[in-house]
Amino acid sequence: MDIVSPLPSQTLQSSVNSSKKSYIPQVKNDLIPKIKQEFVSLDAIYEFYNNYGKESGFGTREWSSRKNGDKVVVRKEYVCCKQGHWVSKKLVQIAGTSKRRRGIIREGCGAKLAVVRSKSGDKYVVTKFVEAHNHSLASPGRTHLLPSHRKVTSAKRALAEQLSQANVPTCQQMSIFEVQAGGLKNVGFGLQDLYNSQRDIRTMLLGQDADMLYEYFQIQQQKNPGFMFSMEKDDEMRLKHCFWADARARKSYQYFGDVVVFDTTYNTNRYRMIFAPILGVNHHRQTTLFGCGLLSDESSESFEWLFKEWLKAMPGGPPKMIITDQDPAMTKAFANVLPNTHHRYCIWHIRYVSLNNSLYDFVTRFARGLAHIRHNELDLDHKDLNEKPQLMTPFPMESTMSELYTLAIFHKFQDEIFQILGYMVKMTHEDEHYRFYTVQRAKVSGARVRNLMVNKSSDHVSCSCKLFEFDGIPCRHLLAYFNRMEILDLPDEFILARWTKSAKIKTVVNDVGGSVEQICDTSMFQRRNKLFKLASSVIDDAVLTEDGSEILEEALCSVRNELCAMNLGSGGGKLSGSVSHVAIPCEHNFKDASS
Repeated sequence: MDIVSPLPSQTLQSSVNSSKKSYIPQVKNDLIPKIKQEFVSLDAIYEFYNNYGKESGFGTREWSSRKNGDKVVVRKEYVCCKQGHWVSKKLVQIAGTSKRRRGIIREGCGAKLAVVRSKSGDKYVVTKFVEAHNHSLASPGRTHLLPSHRKVTSAKRALAEQLSQANVPTCQQMSIFEVQAGGLKNVGFGLQDLYNSQRDIRTMLLGQDADMLYEYFQIQQQKNPGFMFSMEKDDEMRLKHCFWADARARKSYQYFGDVVVFDTTYNTNRYRMIFAPILGVNHHRQTTLFGCGLLSDESSESFEWLFKEWLKAMPGGPPKMIITDQDPAMTKAFANVLPNTHHRYCIWHIRYVSLNNSLYDFVTRFARGLAHIRHNELDLDHKDLNEKPQLMTPFPMESTMSELYTLAIFHKFQDEIFQILGYMVKMTHEDEHYRFYTVQRAKVSGARVRNLMVNKSSDHVSCSCKLFEFDGIPCRHLLAYFNRMEILDLPDEFILARWTKSAKIKTVVNDVGGSVEQICDTSMFQRRNKLFKLASSVIDDAVLTEDGSEILEEALCSVRNELCAMNLGSGGGKLSGSVSHVAIPCEHNFKDASS
């Protein structure tokens, strides 16, 4: 008979008259289940037995149960994962097929734990405990690979979701968890478990997407009344269109809504709804958002609905100009809704594209991306207050405009004023109302000639290059004329308030509201990192002595029990941050859009 050497955590027992072997785990006595041991709940029983299995080197699972007339479990068994025998549904497996081939796990192991409900009905009592296994047990370095010891916890799911919203791929999320935990074996689950968890969440949310989006918008409105949204159903109660704009977007329109860019982008979500952001440019020449829409189609009726909802939300009336792509339905909608707004075409588009996004997922990810854009604006506002640009010329006008313009705009102005000494300004002729000048680079053959026209009554100057009309910044030709005429300060008509540091000082109507509160689930990383740092410091102090280690272990166990009791008492605990965290709606207000 072959002798099998037992692993350190198990004792091999063998009968002389039998070839059967049994393996007894060798663990601390307080981890071993005992007859008549009492537990307050079935969850507590499984947790205890599964922890025993992890220390022993085997996986566990729930097995048979019996209920009374009130559907209350009165008896339940928990077994080793190798309990039972595998029965093949197909006797022959054709080689080379793509069907997944699973290994055989079941070995007829008889290890188990059985409990019954006490007569008082408030506890469960251990009535049977079979300790021996008919298979070797896993070594401590491998127990984390057993299915019952791999679990993506609620906290890890929430963190994984936040990483997904930051466009971190699942494989990289696993790497982050590995680094935080100090190795893969300490993470508590594997990469496939993480993929499966995310798949389960997607499955759970099927049919709930539009309702979750509606509740998400309601939550944002509760945080700040300045948040506005509108959702429309079709005849079959499916989501047809939606529009939303937060307080920051509405304020931005009050400051920079003179020119608006409207663009439509396909394939932003699994329903192929059209994403329609309404955009502008702020005083740093950055893109700024005035509102967003999701449309089921590109008909003129859909665009009209969106523009009407958008105008309701925007303070200050319609824009002076709107720039779009060349879409006939869009042009028709503008004529009906914005008859006094100049309409121009644009050939550039925006590309937030992901066919895998649910509507709720798309909107929350877009909100996070928007937060980054807005933080960049905040950063530039800060620089405008704390940094002064280096001057390149002795002209007083440059110094004056460095105080008025934002840095981004001043640098463009500085590029123009730096060139003026290289230009010659000559008056060519005049009539009753105008004087005419030419501006040309000095001593450069073939240099392009620009024409200036000065209104004698108003002193207004215009240049044929049209840079000011196009970009809102005076060109070098105008500046060369001002220098010749010894005009030291840039005339007010050439200083657009939207390009100045004070562009956002003017008062905005009250119904826009204050700044939007930070979404609560973003704080989970901060809380986690804070606790990691504290725990690491305490552990470093505790491991110096055995007594210190025991004190910390007892304290951690006590805290863990309190947290478990708290979470059980609140129905699993309320996480500020998983599935972001909008509860799955109980009532259906909207059906999901058709894909």
